[in-house]
Amino acid sequence: AEQAGKPFFAYLHYMDPHSPYKAPEPWYSKYKGSYAGPFDGAHVQIEDAVKKGTPPSPEDWAHIEALYDAEIEYWDSEFARIYGELDKIGAWKNTVLVVVGDHGEAFYEHNNIFHGNLYQENIHVPVIMRGPGIKAGRMKAWAQLIDVPPTLAELTGCKPGAAWQGISM
Repeated sequence: AEQAGKPFFAYLHYMDPHSPYKAPEPWYSKYKGSYAGPFDGAHVQIEDAVKKGTPPSPEDWAHIEALYDAEIEYWDSEFARIYGELDKIGAWKNTVLVVVGDHGEAFYEHNNIFHGNLYQENIHVPVIMRGPGIKAGRMKAWAQLIDVPPTLAELTGCKPGAAWQGISM
């Protein structure tokens, strides 16, 4: 309460959505559905099957992707709690929010799993920004994660670092 109304910076690093794809209930069961196969979202199961040359079947991959979707929905619900708290303290309308993904996930596209390659499923990640001074819409230009700090510097009136390589979006 003593800090109410004062500027703040918060960096939150979430590991979900990420393998293992085991969102808490009720999300896990919601997305598991009637699948009765051997894969429960554990990283080691998927990795071992691929290494042994017996990758998951299309039905298994559909299930694994559904469990990944469960992770996304769970993460979204947790993020909503943050939005709610910011709104409750009156900070939401003046907060610049940036959501970025550090990598995508491969579900056997190009015979790859998880991440660690340069195909679109791994490198095409979201950069979502909202707040005062940011117009609603979708950028046509490509953005990179190194563009986030210069953009935040411009939005907040701070001087960018001399060694920064990105450009303001």
